[in-house]
Amino acid sequence: MEISISAYWNRYNRIIAHIVFWAIVLLFYLGLFFSGEDQADKLRQFIVFYLPLTIGTAYFTNYLLIPRYLLQGHYKRFLLFFVYTVISVSFLFTIVTLGLFVYYNADQELKTDVLPQEVYNFKLLGVSLLMVVFAAMAIRLLRYWIKSEKSNLLLKQQQTETELQLIKSQIHPHFLFNTLNNLYALTLKKSDAAPEVVMKLSSLLDYMLFECAKQQQVSLDQEIEQLENFIALEKLRYGDRVEVQFNIAGITTGKKIAPLVLLTFLENSFKHGVGNKLDEAWVHFDLEVNNRQLTMMLENSKRLEPAKHRNGLGLQNVKRHLSLIYADRHQLKIEDKAESFSVTLKIDFIPS
Repeated sequence: MEISISAYWNRYNRIIAHIVFWAIVLLFYLGLFFSGEDQADKLRQFIVFYLPLTIGTAYFTNYLLIPRYLLQGHYKRFLLFFVYTVISVSFLFTIVTLGLFVYYNADQELKTDVLPQEVYNFKLLGVSLLMVVFAAMAIRLLRYWIKSEKSNLLLKQQQTETELQLIKSQIHPHFLFNTLNNLYALTLKKSDAAPEVVMKLSSLLDYMLFECAKQQQVSLDQEIEQLENFIALEKLRYGDRVEVQFNIAGITTGKKIAPLVLLTFLENSFKHGVGNKLDEAWVHFDLEVNNRQLTMMLENSKRLEPAKHRNGLGLQNVKRHLSLIYADRHQLKIEDKAESFSVTLKIDFIPS
């Protein structure tokens, strides 16, 4: 089995990090328990004994108690075992240290004032052990948290991408179905406009199948071009039955937007506002662009009879699309008025 160089490198870095941490701990103990030149040798031996106990306690806590109890939500058990471990290790260290001191001073009269106070100070031993173990725990828990956040972020991105692809797969057939109906109506009439419809439809298909499918952001100019193609198709279908106003204000060059957002709203206006209205149908589309924001104002006439599919599949999908791509970077206002239906959409451009 081939192990990547990055795996070796990560393992090497972890070993170095552990060595550095325990070197710092050793310096901490030297500063805390070193008390004079005459005690230097004995204190070094004392540290050599205490440090392995501390290392054992830290690893026992990090690799057994934390995964088995703390991360599983068994907080009382974790606290019980942790406190028991710290007390036991501190007590064991005190007993052994006193034994070592007696051993090294067997030929002398034992006097408590000779023994450094820090060595048999049970509280100080416990506090110093807790400080080191808490530091090791904090690092371990931080690594768990970072790993968990990365996993959650990756999972969220994968879920978002999957949902976006699903939404796009729903938008495309919905939009194409209506456009093909337009083409079918023209072919039944043997209209000379049919070839032009095929060309416009070909451009829209190329946009949706190749440009939109492979990227989450497209050029705003591309989206506007397809808006114009769609309007041209609808004008060919409805002729003088519909009045269309299409206005663009501001510099659109260099701006990007999620694909099909504007186009889906426009398609919805024609479908529900123009489709079954016999005369005097209208659609007004205004787009204002500045350096930071895009504002679309779209209003269309309504049918005289109640609309059965006002919030159909296309509108539901584009709302979801906006919530996934722009989240808190957009404002959407839909008004169902007495004689018209209007949509105001504001989108903050995503910095590139």
